Formats: sequence, structure tokens, C-alpha cells
Amino acid sequence: MEGSIMLNITGTQMIDGQESVTELVTKGKYYEQGGAQIIEYEESELSGLEGSTTVISVQDDVVTLSRNGSARAHMVMKRGQKCVNLYETPFGALEMGVYPLRIDTRLGRDAGAINLAYQLDISGRFASNNTLDVVYHREP
Repeated sequence: MEGSIMLNITGTQMIDGQESVTELVTKGKYYEQGGAQIIEYEESELSGLEGSTTVISVQDDVVTLSRNGSARAHMVMKRGQKCVNLYETPFGALEMGVYPLRIDTRLGRDAGAINLAYQLDISGRFASNNTLDVVYHREP
């Protein structure tokens, strides 16, 4: 079942005591495929990732965030486990470690939320603490 949804996405990044917050309100779609619940949306100029499509897949306790287009990334988050992923930039690929501190998902056909908190490291060195909050509801 696929349907159009309205998303409110808030991301925070904490580096050296300085917090940076990005908010995006956009349309997207929710669907289920192969036992996974999936949210898909187009990035905008506000996120700095214009021309990219983001897909968030939730299956069991695993959240996968994939970004394709002008920015490419693939992040896997498993509770209690550090996952090493690649983040492609125009200057080359970076090895990015993601250690989830909180994975809370409540997804449904008509509404839902994903709340993530995680530490990021780049090439094995601590980079930042982050949160990602995605809230959606089905459009009438």
C-alpha cells in the first residue's frame, strides 16, 4: 500500500558544544515492501541536498537511510551495534561510523514517527552527536 504523506523532519548535530538544527517540511510517500516499512522523499535546497532522494527503511530493529542523486550515502543503524558505511562527496568517499544511541520507530499506514540519536565518526575519529526526528501523516 503506497500513499502520499506530509513529513516534518528535524535533524540536529552537536559538534564541540555547538548545536546546528535543520528542519524540512515536505511531501513524500510511505509504502511497505518485502517486510520493510519505507518512507521516501526528495531533498530540497534547504537541506543542502537538492537533487537527492532519501529513502528510510525500517525492518525489525534496523533502520537504513539511503540517499541517491547529487549526494550519495548509505547508513545502517542497528541497536547496540556500530555500523561502518560510506558517504560519497564530490571530493571522494569517506568512511563513516554510526553508533545508534536511540532507535525508536512507530510507523503506520496513516501516521508515524522515527526518532534516532547516534554518534558519528569519520575515518575512526569522533565527529558529532546527532538526532533525526521524522514525523509524518497521510495526506487527505
